[in-house]
Amino acid sequence: MRITAKGIYAIRAIFDLAHHSSGTPVSLTSISKRQNISLPFLAQIFHLLRKGNIVKSVRGPKGGFILAKRCEDICIGEVLRIVEEPLCTVAPTISGEVRKKKRADECISNLLWRRLGEQIVRLLDSTSIADLLKETECPEICTFIPYLEPKGIRKR
Repeated sequence: MRITAKGIYAIRAIFDLAHHSSGTPVSLTSISKRQNISLPFLAQIFHLLRKGNIVKSVRGPKGGFILAKRCEDICIGEVLRIVEEPLCTVAPTISGEVRKKKRADECISNLLWRRLGEQIVRLLDSTSIADLLKETECPEICTFIPYLEPKGIRKR
């Protein structure tokens, strides 16, 4: 499984949007600055997220983006599937070569990689943005984004 910068930034941007939205639109410029993601790249990511019904765009002077679903209903796997290639881990294969007999160690290796991939996808599909928001109340867990404090959002 390969998660590119696009996938990592998509998760960071959705997380930032969830932190700063409170039901009001958040501009891409503000997300770009807080997350240190180039604005053109972020626009590409949000175009995909909008097509995937993760975010909605709001036009106008106070426009921007809002989440299209509740945080509890947005899982990490869904976001990654929208911006990345399919989330399936497969064992490396030799292109164009078909073997009639596989060595035992190849079969075991393929089984291991397939099971590992299934576990990763299961974890990504069972982790929501809301789960991450709850866990980041502790600042040691995540330092690249603002975190929640008992009295609201702490700004850095």
